[in-house]
Amino acid sequence: IISPSAVAGHCPYTKEEMTKLWGHVNDNEAARFVIIQCYSGWRPDELVKLEKSNINLSEGFMLGGSKTKAGKDRKVPIHSSIRDLIALEYNSTSGPTLFSFSNYYAMIYKYNLMLKELGIDEKHRPHDGRVTFVTMAKNSCLDEYAIKHIVGHAISDLTERVYTSRPSSWLSEEIEKIKGVAL
Repeated sequence: IISPSAVAGHCPYTKEEMTKLWGHVNDNEAARFVIIQCYSGWRPDELVKLEKSNINLSEGFMLGGSKTKAGKDRKVPIHSSIRDLIALEYNSTSGPTLFSFSNYYAMIYKYNLMLKELGIDEKHRPHDGRVTFVTMAKNSCLDEYAIKHIVGHAISDLTERVYTSRPSSWLSEEIEKIKGVAL
């Protein structure tokens, strides 16, 4: 068995760490950032740049992404566990982006402070929320292609990529398979 921490230097947050993060979502923007990332799979730089104009709270999705063809302009469903957190951020920041971080480096600074303040392992890196999402998704038996759609990974299977049609609700139904802290 490969240790999660041995995979590309990243590791998912533990149940205990997730509990600490959830305990501070009302008073710590960086904790909200990580929890939202853990339930949506965004790359940290994508979440920092996520614009409010690309968030549809009533229909329950966010539109954004970067890096690859599969990652750009993807539609990510809003998991019911983070709907209120996204609404809180949406309504509490005055700028065009969901979070008030001025840039990626400002987020890194607040992220590192948050790890220290909450007593969370300081070896964590901002990408670990994405690792946590994929780990929770796999542990919750999400469809492999749903995971790839959500995180913006290319799908090489011809049948899936070209010949499979799914209803627009499919990704939302899949992401809701994640219940609680499913690590």
